[in-house]
Amino acid sequence: MELLLRASEVAAGVYAWDDAVAHLRAALDVLERADGPLAERARVAERLGDRVYRAGVDFEEGIGRLEGALADYLAVGDVQGAARVHSRLGMHLTTYPTTLDVPAALAHYQAAEAVLAPGPARRSLGYLYVGMAMAAVFGLQTGRLEVASRQALELAEHLGDGRLASWADYQRAWWAFNRGRLAESLSLHERVRDTAVRLDDVRMGAWVAFGRALLSGTYLADPRTAEAWCAWALALPRVEAFPRQRDNLLDQLGQAKGSTGELADARRIAEGLDLGTVLERMLLYWSGDWEQAEATWAAAKGRDERAGDRLDAALNAYWLGRVRRLLGATEAAEAAFTESLMVTLEGPQVPAEAMPRAELAMLDTENGRLEAGTPRQAGATWSAPSALTPESSTEASSSRPPSWAAPCQCGSGSVTTAPPPSATDL
Repeated sequence: MELLLRASEVAAGVYAWDDAVAHLRAALDVLERADGPLAERARVAERLGDRVYRAGVDFEEGIGRLEGALADYLAVGDVQGAARVHSRLGMHLTTYPTTLDVPAALAHYQAAEAVLAPGPARRSLGYLYVGMAMAAVFGLQTGRLEVASRQALELAEHLGDGRLASWADYQRAWWAFNRGRLAESLSLHERVRDTAVRLDDVRMGAWVAFGRALLSGTYLADPRTAEAWCAWALALPRVEAFPRQRDNLLDQLGQAKGSTGELADARRIAEGLDLGTVLERMLLYWSGDWEQAEATWAAAKGRDERAGDRLDAALNAYWLGRVRRLLGATEAAEAAFTESLMVTLEGPQVPAEAMPRAELAMLDTENGRLEAGTPRQAGATWSAPSALTPESSTEASSSRPPSWAAPCQCGSGSVTTAPPPSATDL
């Protein structure tokens, strides 16, 4: 069995994920057939769950393996092992759309925090806060995002851990964006990119490029910048070893190309991706197949709401309103735009607020409600020129106890992005 474990590590070291997973499956099978110790089975199952997940071959299997490891750790009374797996499960449930479940992830994060927060400062606690920040990104809970990302950053600075600090910066970029602090957000993306290059961390580079492309292409109507970041990341060495990150980048690249009229290139990219991408919906929209586009956006919005993904639900409600407006369904379009606006106001997510506001104002104007259009725009809390000026930091003074020393409580209340660190960081 030890040979199989070592073989898996060697394979993972050269990004041969299929081989790494196969060796761990074989090792776990040996342990189970021999009725090996639960603690050892939990350790191998934990590693297997993480490898399967990172390989992107079967997210459901990865989660199932981790749930098995959690049960075994609890059965033998290994509280630290259980906390570690809780944190991993939270990460797995707040990363990819197919397995996204924000409320379940928060429950796992809270269970891990209860064990890790009272102990000494360590990297596992820092990555737990990175995960909590990621849940807040999807849950569009900007206040909680600020707290968790700050805790992760302060702990990284205390430990002198540059990689952890960079993952915290990625989450801080989301927080700054949501608050309308665009210069700060874009600067943080560039800092994370530079760190990824310095550390030769392809996954970090791919994730920050995806995030920057999403913000630029989707929210800021700047497809050329989105395209440039995607092209940079897709040219990184070994990016093919991370198929999910690569496909995320291709999805964003296709959207950027379609937005600038390069529909042939966008369709070619879509042909190589799985069904159900954002690019697929946008191609329906650009091609004039508005009835089908409406159906797919409504279905996507429903999935997001069930998963607690308010970030994407707000975006899908916005695009649902856009296509309904084209179909002449004015009342249904207004309802979708209003729903999108309410979610972005609650977040808050200040730049995104402008998108449904503008559409609602145009609807009012088109339907002769001129007196309504101006108040909709006048109520906006953000405009591009002022937001491009960096704001002073809102961080509390350094004289107070470090924030990572206290529980984050990011999962308190109802919460209805972002990138996981490497397995070796947890």
